[in-house]
Amino acid sequence: MLRKDEERNLQTLEMGCVRRTIGMTRRDRIRNENIISRVKIDDTVINTVQNAVVQTCQEWKQTDYQQSTPLPYRLDYKSRWLTKEMDGQRNRGRYKNVEEAA
Repeated sequence: MLRKDEERNLQTLEMGCVRRTIGMTRRDRIRNENIISRVKIDDTVINTVQNAVVQTCQEWKQTDYQQSTPLPYRLDYKSRWLTKEMDGQRNRGRYKNVEEAA
């Protein structure tokens, strides 16, 4: 799903595009709700993105997820995310190039 700052950025982008399309600027001081009702926007970009994420997750669950060559645990994000095993921690330090380490 989207983080709050990503949602805010998407909403800002969408409203900027809508304002530009109908020829209004921020200086006109018209609220976003009034513009949305005037233009009659049915679905926002945020809802579209969230619906696409949900649909993708449903497709992942329906397909039998089997990797031909198993990935190391830390790289197998798809199966870990589907089973909610993501711990939310990133590795610390600089990324290491696998070829240089060998």
